Amino acid sequence: METREYKLNFGIVKVTIDGDTCTGTYQNNGKFSGTIKDNVVKAKWTNEGKEGLIELDLSNDHLIGKWKQGIDEGPMRGKWNGVIINSNEKNGLPDALEEVLSLNQIIEKIKVVCKDHESIDEIITDLSDNTYLDHWAKQLIDDENNNVKGIAKNLYSIYITNLEDPSFDDILTAAEELADESLFNDIRLAVSYYKKAEDSAKSSGDFAQLGEKLMDSNRDKAIELYTKAESLSETLDEFVELANLVIVHDEEKGIMLFKKAESIATTFDDYVSIGSAIKDVDKDWGKKLYEKASNHISGLGEFNKIINNAFYDFEDHKWGSKMANEAIKELMKADDVFEFCEYYDALIELADEIVSENGLNDKEAAKNIFNKLIEYEAVSAQLEGGRKVIEVYGLDDEYTQEFCNKCVTRAIEFVEEGYYMDIFRFIQDDLQEEDRASDFYSEYEEECEYDEENY
Repeated sequence: METREYKLNFGIVKVTIDGDTCTGTYQNNGKFSGTIKDNVVKAKWTNEGKEGLIELDLSNDHLIGKWKQGIDEGPMRGKWNGVIINSNEKNGLPDALEEVLSLNQIIEKIKVVCKDHESIDEIITDLSDNTYLDHWAKQLIDDENNNVKGIAKNLYSIYITNLEDPSFDDILTAAEELADESLFNDIRLAVSYYKKAEDSAKSSGDFAQLGEKLMDSNRDKAIELYTKAESLSETLDEFVELANLVIVHDEEKGIMLFKKAESIATTFDDYVSIGSAIKDVDKDWGKKLYEKASNHISGLGEFNKIINNAFYDFEDHKWGSKMANEAIKELMKADDVFEFCEYYDALIELADEIVSENGLNDKEAAKNIFNKLIEYEAVSAQLEGGRKVIEVYGLDDEYTQEFCNKCVTRAIEFVEEGYYMDIFRFIQDDLQEEDRASDFYSEYEEECEYDEENY
C-alpha cells in the first residue's frame, strides 16, 4: 500500500493506492474512491452532500485532474493541479532508480553507456577519485538516454548521501537541485531533503531562507517557517532579511517586521538598510528613514548614498542639493581627506552628482572635488580622475590639460610594478599624446615590457 500527499491551491489531497484501488481525501469532508491503472485514476467523489466523477493523472510526481458534478457521463470542466509533497513509496529513493548502484558499479556502467562522451576520461578519473560526483551527475542528467539519466540520479544520490557533516546550506542546495525541473526533477526525494534542511536549521536566516524556497509549492509550510524565523530574530539584519521575504506575500506582516527593525535601528547603515528595502513599498516612509540616516553620516561614501537617493529615488532636488553642498563643505574642512573619503571612488561619485544635470549641475564647483584627487598617492586614483575630468570638461579645456598633467606627474611619482603600461596607455589613448607616450615608454622600457608580459 502506498500513501501520497499532493499540494494543490485549495489544500492537501491525500491519496492511498492499494493494488488497482485508489481512494483519497481533500478539504474538510471531500472523499473519492475508484480504480488506478498506469497512474490514471477514475473515481467517484463526494463532498458536503454533493457527488460527481473525477479523473486524475498521477504521473511524474504531479496530480493533474478534472472533475464534474453528477455521476452521469459528460464533460469534466473542473480542474485540479498539484505536486507531490510526501510519499512512502521507495523510501525516498529517486524514481528513475530501478536499482541502487555503488560508485564502482556506476563507473563501470559509464565506461559502457557513455564511452563516446567528450569528457569520458575526465569523468572516470574524477569518479575513481571520488571527486566532483555532483558536477558529473548534473552534466549527465541532460543526456537524452534514459539509462544515462538513471546513472546520473544514482550518482547524485551517492553524492548527497556521502556528504560529511553537511551544513544547512548543503542540504538545502541538494533539495533545490533535486526539485529543479531542468536537473533531477525528483520532487519526492527533494521533499525528504527539505525536511532534513528544516531539521538542521538553527538561525532565523535558515528558517527564512527555507520558507522562501517552499512558498510557491507549500504556502502553509512556508508561513510556519517564517513564523519560526520571526521568533528567533533578534538583530536588525534578521528582521530586515525576513521582512524582505515576507512582504512579497504578506505586505501587512512585512511592514510590521520592518517597524520592529526600525525600533532597534541606531546607525547610518541600520536606517539605510530598512529604507532601501521599504522605499518601493512606501516612498514617504523610506525617505524619512534616509533622513534619519543622514543624522549619522561619518564619511563621504555615506553622503553619496543620501545625495543619490535624494536626487533620483525621492526626486527631492532641494534636499539633494542641500546634502551635496554639505558634503562639499565637510570635504573642504576635513583634516584627513583619506579618512573622510576612504576610497578615491567616493570623490569621483560626488563630482558626478555635482556636474549632473539632475544634480547640482555645477561644473565649476566640481573642480574643488577633482583637485582633492591629486592628494591620493595611488596611480589608479590619478588616472581615473583624469579620465573623468576629460569626460566632463573635454580634452581641449585648459583646466583638463592642467589637471591631467598633474595626474601624470603624481602617477609617475608613485608608480610600481604593474602600472607602467597603465600610465603609458593613459598618455597615448586618453591624452592622445603619441610623442609623450613614446618618451615615457623609452624612459621606462624595461618596466613597460615586463608589465606587458605579466599584466
